[in-house]
Amino acid sequence: MLNNLHVNDGSSCVQPYWGKPPFFDGTCYDYWKKKMKMYLGLINEKVWEVVENDFVVLDPTRPTPREQERKQCNTMAINTIYSVIDPKVFEQIKDCDRAYEVWKRLEETYEGTTVVKSAKLYILKDKLTSFSM
Repeated sequence: MLNNLHVNDGSSCVQPYWGKPPFFDGTCYDYWKKKMKMYLGLINEKVWEVVENDFVVLDPTRPTPREQERKQCNTMAINTIYSVIDPKVFEQIKDCDRAYEVWKRLEETYEGTTVVKSAKLYILKDKLTSFSM
């Protein structure tokens, strides 16, 4: 059956892929995030790149071939994310135009900012210290 498999060589955003993306209902974000990162990378590495690294189109009326490819990958990433999130989660990200913005908004909403993460870690360490005494 190997001859039925398609290899994603990274040469284009439009590649066949297998499997179903994970659904996110607002719970178990860490689980969803890890699986979704793998799924977006499976579509194509360039799709994950536009999620992980923001991009700018310098002249929207005349995008370069590379910018056009990034726009297409961005659309693929956002479409994939929209198709696997609960309507309540969608309300939190519906104003984002770039996959990078969507991903960052979800991270901040469900993980917290760096400051919030540091505060949570401090509280946990404090609880551990008081527990062991």
